[in-house]
Amino acid sequence: MNYSQLVSRILALSSGFMASRIFLTALELNLFRQLGDQKLTSVQIADQLHTDPRATEIILNALVSMDVLGKNDNVYANLEEARDTLIPGDAGLSFVHPLLLWDIWSNLTEMVKTGEPAGLQWSDIQKRELAFYMKHYATERSETLVKMINTSDIRRMLDLGGGCGLYAIAFARRNPDMEILLLDYDEEALGIAREEIAREDLQTRIHLTRKDFFQDDIGGDYDLILLASILCLFGEQQNTFLLSKAKDALKDGGSVVILDRMLDESKTKPLSSALFSVNMLTMTQNGRAYSFSEVKTWLSSLGFRDIQRFPLGNAQALRGKK
Repeated sequence: MNYSQLVSRILALSSGFMASRIFLTALELNLFRQLGDQKLTSVQIADQLHTDPRATEIILNALVSMDVLGKNDNVYANLEEARDTLIPGDAGLSFVHPLLLWDIWSNLTEMVKTGEPAGLQWSDIQKRELAFYMKHYATERSETLVKMINTSDIRRMLDLGGGCGLYAIAFARRNPDMEILLLDYDEEALGIAREEIAREDLQTRIHLTRKDFFQDDIGGDYDLILLASILCLFGEQQNTFLLSKAKDALKDGGSVVILDRMLDESKTKPLSSALFSVNMLTMTQNGRAYSFSEVKTWLSSLGFRDIQRFPLGNAQALRGKK
């Protein structure tokens, strides 16, 4: 890389927030929902949004350039293929959550100085937005995960911190003889899980319980315990305690499955996991992304055996047997 290329790359990094902020502003203005199925000029859109016409036209043109809006003869419209995704509703909430992240990340410099997370008090709406944000990732991963795991001998499963319920649903579909306990402390996530489970008519096979999995009894006699996007929330001591508790709750020969964003051994790649680790810095007291060898060391030290790793998109799955 020559000097000119290096300067261009650094400038791109320093201004990378611009496209993100334009898109988030459109969400805050409810632009996509207000536009709906209409085809309007910038003046008409500004009138509906109660915004400045000049500023509105500039933002609209930028969104067209970013391929999230369409424009023809100075008339703007939602792109047909993106309309249902971008208009806030349950699906749209996946994209609203980063608005909160914007506020949190704006204080990143101070958090690096102190080592303390943002410490914001989340509203119920923000918690629901986060739950749908996590649901988006679970939708991508759940079906792939169950295909990697032999579920034929699993009769009793614990989804520890199971959130919106999509992993439990995927496992229940895969094996009709499986009974699943989904345990989570977040009432917003459990509310979404109830809706999803009822939609699939699986209420008799997936049972929901609100508990603190560090403090409360998590039951026992499980063939499989799943921890999806859990270890990243905590530090090493908390995670080894939780994995030890999971081992005690498993039958002999039972398995723990861990699904999380992970880093390589240098802890610098992939970029998505390195950025995710910074996000955990902003939101948790001790959490971060871990490497495969770190998690494997924890499992081995607790006596888990036959530890295997499976790539899963931008995450990894690990399985260890008791």
